[in-house]
Amino acid sequence: MIIKKLIRKGYCFSIMKSYSSLNKSKDYANSEYEILALMEDFKELEPEDFQTNQNTLECPPRWLNPDGIISRVMEANEIREFHKIKDEYFKEVFSDPKTGNIYELKNNSFKKQYKNIINT
Repeated sequence: MIIKKLIRKGYCFSIMKSYSSLNKSKDYANSEYEILALMEDFKELEPEDFQTNQNTLECPPRWLNPDGIISRVMEANEIREFHKIKDEYFKEVFSDPKTGNIYELKNNSFKKQYKNIINT
């Protein structure tokens, strides 16, 4: 499975759970999970369907990844894998009932790694 593989190979990444709704009244909300990784790992992770999402012709502006970040939408079996190992490997670093949650590895802070790269 993708998450265990990323952990085993030592990649720095985080999991983002976001909510979206189909109408303005927010009667129906859908959750989507994405794996966020660092651009420096793009060559190795591109075969795993990671995308830069930085092309405004392909993505609406609000879906663009910040510079230095690549991402990949998770499939149902990968979400189940994440839930099984979440407590062992991840800590929640952001939580908002309206927008979602972010989890990063307990032993490898994605936020710290990302800040080091963009400040270099």
